[in-house]
Amino acid sequence: MLAEASLGDAYWGFGQSIGERDTALKHFKRMAEEARRLLAGDPKSTNVKIDYAMSLMRYGGALAPRDPEATRTLRESLDIVDAIAQSDPANSGLRRQEMDLCLRLAARHVELGDNERAVALWRKSIAIGEAMAADPANLGARTWLLRTYMPLGTELNRRGQRAEALAIAVKVKERAAEAQQLDPVSPAVKDVTTRALHWASKLPSAND
Repeated sequence: MLAEASLGDAYWGFGQSIGERDTALKHFKRMAEEARRLLAGDPKSTNVKIDYAMSLMRYGGALAPRDPEATRTLRESLDIVDAIAQSDPANSGLRRQEMDLCLRLAARHVELGDNERAVALWRKSIAIGEAMAADPANLGARTWLLRTYMPLGTELNRRGQRAEALAIAVKVKERAAEAQQLDPVSPAVKDVTTRALHWASKLPSAND
């Protein structure tokens, strides 16, 4: 299963990937099928459930943006992770995975023109992130919040919900500063904070 994941990743999904979606899908589909077999044999195993959810995330993420199967697959993955996280709320890695899945699924709904569902998913992601950010040392909560604030703020601004969009821009500046203080050298942290601060600066009246 790990071999299929590695091969799929080599073909699709990362900056250094070859860029062959169809080949990646074959590997991710085989990965999901193997994970499903393992889950059938051990349906109570949390680790097996997580492996299955991650295989669905890879497969759903590699499908074409408007393929309805993508939303169904990513939703199934999110539902599995949600259920596990409810029984292990202190698992910040799992909670960050929830946020990631919310963003992936929201992006698919935007592609399909269903912005209402996208907004609901962004709000869900923010609720998870803000709860984790109560820990002042949780860097991941802050970087994933920044990734979520931007699309939600953009959509709210588009709808004319200016007050909330501007409030999000303020939160972006706060969380970006916290992230930079927690890790001032990581290129990944620098990238997300720079993009988020640029977004906040371009929001009309964000600096008023």
